Amino acid sequence: MFNPNTEVQAFRINLKREKGNKIQVAPAMNILAWQEEGICFAHCLELDIVAEGKTMPETFKALSELIISQIEFAETNRMEIFHPAPSEYWQKLFEIHSNKVKQHLLDNPPKSSRELLKGLDAVHA
Repeated sequence: MFNPNTEVQAFRINLKREKGNKIQVAPAMNILAWQEEGICFAHCLELDIVAEGKTMPETFKALSELIISQIEFAETNRMEIFHPAPSEYWQKLFEIHSNKVKQHLLDNPPKSSRELLKGLDAVHA
């Protein structure tokens, strides 16, 4: 688990992979990313897979490759693909999203419920 004082960012990624002549899109995956002691980490919460690297782009590339390998392994062996990360990681994701929504509402106070819903959709896009 990352240090509680570490700044953690949340991302959603969709991976594409070629299978024969077809391009398949994997389901969207939730990623937590952070840096500690000069090492970058990225954790895919749906699969509970972590990659590390010297830079965030390098780390995301490594994580993408791990995710695709895990999906292909699970498909080949007819195994369950999803193995969720422990609840504290999901809680951190929820906290990040919650803070993002709060900040958006503070920066853009809605004048109506319709405007509120439209603004919340924009936050989650």
